[in-house]
Amino acid sequence: MQSLTQDNFDPTLKASPHPVLVDFWAPWCGPCKALAPVLDTVAAQFEGKVGFAKVDVEEYTEARTRFNIKGLPTLVLFKHGEPVARLTGSRPAKQIALFIDEHLQAPAQPAAAPSRTFGGDAARKAACIARLRQHLAAGAVRRSSQTYWDGREGSPLGCATEAGVHEAPPTLGIPRPLLSLVEWLGSAHDSEQEAAEFVLRWLEALPVDRDARGVAADLAADLLSHPQAFDLRQADPEVQRLHAELVTLHRADADGQAVTADAWSRVHAALRAHAPDPKDRGPAAALARALAEAAAPLADDAAVINGLVNAAMQLAAARVRREQQWTQDDALALQKVQRQIIDTWPEFKGHAMRDKVEELAPELGRKLKAQHRAKQAAAEAAVAMLMQRTAACA
Repeated sequence: MQSLTQDNFDPTLKASPHPVLVDFWAPWCGPCKALAPVLDTVAAQFEGKVGFAKVDVEEYTEARTRFNIKGLPTLVLFKHGEPVARLTGSRPAKQIALFIDEHLQAPAQPAAAPSRTFGGDAARKAACIARLRQHLAAGAVRRSSQTYWDGREGSPLGCATEAGVHEAPPTLGIPRPLLSLVEWLGSAHDSEQEAAEFVLRWLEALPVDRDARGVAADLAADLLSHPQAFDLRQADPEVQRLHAELVTLHRADADGQAVTADAWSRVHAALRAHAPDPKDRGPAAALARALAEAAAPLADDAAVINGLVNAAMQLAAARVRREQQWTQDDALALQKVQRQIIDTWPEFKGHAMRDKVEELAPELGRKLKAQHRAKQAAAEAAVAMLMQRTAACA
């Protein structure tokens, strides 16, 4: 896979006769390393149709700001040198391949989601709910943070609409950031059943013939303002001021007011200045980094709201780890136990994995479950806000 630098990035992508999937990564990023062999597999599948390249953001540092890279790894698909779509986080080969296929087949300008939910048609809402129930009963629902439908199985919203990431938003009458958030929250559950049931509750709560375009931005402001999600009591006064400004920007975005790109960029850069070292995992740096990643308009990047919810979950778990006086030795011991479980009982995931850790290493298991409960509490707070904003959309 070709490595791109600041010097050869633009010339290489503009000269490519094919779309190019670029992997933005860093040497210290564990998920990035895990994704590398997966990308090699996908690259072989699309040989002659799609180019593959990678960018070390520690070397090409300006790439983070230029392409609004919020988390690593991030995969960005380029056509004629311009970014057209992205995936954040390590993904299985099948999901990356579906992502590429959908965008290879997509029109140059995908249809915009209509401004009214379900196109104002109550029968369409009922049909979406019925399809999801039918596919759940048939075992065709798959947990996925990316909306997809391959004709036989799919993500919860892919099954509800029998459509992919481009066609599902117009069917539901919602913007992509909201679609992405619902799928992402569903994928955070431990089973396909739980994920589908969550999405069913959300579909039932979504009123017909409403304007849902401001829901995700309002939710972002709600979450940023939640004291248990983003605890600013010990934060630097300047970070507190930037946090208040960030909430104001998202409220304005939700109300349909024009927010300039310079306004977002200025807040993002100021917050990043409070966490200059990406290896710094201290609470102050983690908070500033999380806020900086939320400094972007949701209409431009569906990953922003997902990253914000994930940041709230990770910050909650980090607070518990500090209270537990969690050490690097604890982390290494947990990795060893989890590897043993994966090698011996590969079917153990989610609840079953945590229960087995507690059986084999009781103290570690209790600590792990406490961290998980903190993350779940943050996720449940986000879900409650989402349901409230969904039901109240005008």
